[in-house]
Order: sequence, then C-alpha cells, then structure tokens
Amino acid sequence: FIAMVLSGGAATFLTPNRSKVLQQWFGPENLSVAMGICLTTSGLAQTLAIGTTAMLPSMKVAFTIAFAACLVIGICWILFMKDSPMQADAGKTQEAKQAQNAESLLDCLKVALKSKNIWMTGLALLCVMVFMSTFNSFLPKILNEVRGFDSVKAGAYATPISMGSCISGLIVPWIYKKVGKYK
Repeated sequence: FIAMVLSGGAATFLTPNRSKVLQQWFGPENLSVAMGICLTTSGLAQTLAIGTTAMLPSMKVAFTIAFAACLVIGICWILFMKDSPMQADAGKTQEAKQAQNAESLLDCLKVALKSKNIWMTGLALLCVMVFMSTFNSFLPKILNEVRGFDSVKAGAYATPISMGSCISGLIVPWIYKKVGKYK
C-alpha cells in the first residue's frame, strides 16, 4: 500500500513536468517524439502486468517483482542521470538558476492555465485514463468469471488494447511531425 501511495505521489509531480524535463534533453523539435516514447513505457508496463500477473503464484510475488523493478530503475537513475546539456552552463550561480526556474515555472503555469487547448487535452487524457483503468481492471475479471476463461487466457485477451496505446504513443508523434500540425 505504501509503495502504491509513493508511486502515485511521484506520478503526480512527474506528469505535469515531464515535457519540461524532456525538452531540456531533446529540445522543442524532438519533444513530441520523446514524450511519445516516455508515455509508451507506462502503457508497456500495463500491458506486461495485465498479461503476466495471472501466471504468478501469489500477490506477494507480484508486488515483490514490482518493487525490485522500481528499485533497479531508481538505482540506475541515481547512478547514471546527469545534468541535461542545457543545464551544463557553469557560468550561472545557483541563486540565479533558482530565480530563473521559479520565474519560468510561474510564467509557464500562467500560460498553461489560460490555454483552452491544454484544458481540452487534459480532459481527453482524463477520459482515456478512466477508460483504460476501468478496462484493465474489469475485462480480465469478466472474462474469467462470466465467460469461464482461465486467468492467464483472460489476461492475454486483455493485452491488445494496452498494446494499441503503446503503438499509438510511438506512431502518433511521428505522424504529427510529418504532417506539420504540431503546436
């Protein structure tokens, strides 16, 4: 339970800032592709979880595997994460950097809150997340209890929708870049 709360808390802070962090690494011209890849990882994790959890002997094993994966990823982040190329300018003092970040964050927030497109995108994302959460939670259970599928087969039948979201997360940004309609 504590791991779920910590995971949700981290996602709360990471999700709104993900594009800003990725833009520092990849620049505005490649941001859509980087965001697509980044968002695909969560869909891939959902797909893997739905398709394989029924094969595990107990919930304790499932949570232990999830904990171990998070621990390895956290350790790799600490060991290998370096400042982005855009943060490497050593000429600025720490106070100047903090003042610039605070000012730019406030400016970004003001612009974002006034944007109709951001509110529409947020609403669309909310609907997609509600659908995916409901679908991923109930479809395997319904297939198992109502249709009589065994748990492994029910999980296998539920994975294509999650795979679709993974594939679209990779393909759609490239389509937008090719079409030139990216804002």
